[in-house]
Amino acid sequence: MESLDCLVRKYDHIIQIVQQFNQKEIGLMVLNFPILNQELRDLSLQKLIRNIIVQLLSWTAENEREESKQKQRQGIEIAKKKGHYKEGPLK
Repeated sequence: MESLDCLVRKYDHIIQIVQQFNQKEIGLMVLNFPILNQELRDLSLQKLIRNIIVQLLSWTAENEREESKQKQRQGIEIAKKKGHYKEGPLK
């Protein structure tokens, strides 16, 4: 995949999926973060680094999604006050 947040945007869900991949010995390549794809001589260090990076990226993805939703809600409220927003499906 190109980016970890393409997988899913919820932190707990990403961690769960990555853990399932690890249990089934399925590799995960993240194209925009090549350090995750590098093999290290020390497998314990490699696992530690990957886990830390995946957790950090997962938290960031979820945080960015929540920020985006908050900005959208604020925009809707402003549009409502100006009379430019009507609730319901677009026709």
